[in-house]
Amino acid sequence: MTMTESLAPHLPYLRRYARALTGSQSSGDAYVRAALTALLAGKSDLSSDLPPRVALYRLFHVIWAGTASQLDTDLSVDVKHLTPEERLRSLTASDRAALLLTAVEGFSLSEAGKILDETPEEVEQSIRGLQGLRPEPRVIQRLPVGAEKRRDGRFTPAIERACDLAMFIRGGL
Repeated sequence: MTMTESLAPHLPYLRRYARALTGSQSSGDAYVRAALTALLAGKSDLSSDLPPRVALYRLFHVIWAGTASQLDTDLSVDVKHLTPEERLRSLTASDRAALLLTAVEGFSLSEAGKILDETPEEVEQSIRGLQGLRPEPRVIQRLPVGAEKRRDGRFTPAIERACDLAMFIRGGL
């Protein structure tokens, strides 16, 4: 399989993620374009020990990380009065990346850690810290289509993170 064949199916999702991460489609597309240009020019390469999707997002993060701190906003604002987009931008760049990778893009904590060059525990701690998550079960009122409970009656961590993201954006957390 060629590099184009292995990466092409993931590009629309990378663009979606880049848009959510940076706050605009044009900015997100610029980062995706920069990552692909670096790859094609031979300035960067994909990690051969990672699945293509994880390697592509990792390459994107290497390019994006150089300016990520410039995207951080003033965290002293009261998020309850912000729009959903402003709530997401109110997170630090690294917290926003961890949350979006797991809750929106569906990466496991391990995969997100490889993308962000962090341990799965650091990714989870970042997500728990920004959302005030508790380890005990929570009542989830509306679930994504296809969500199923585990044998112990709880939902998978990915479903819980997705619900928490929705609640955070709507102002519930």
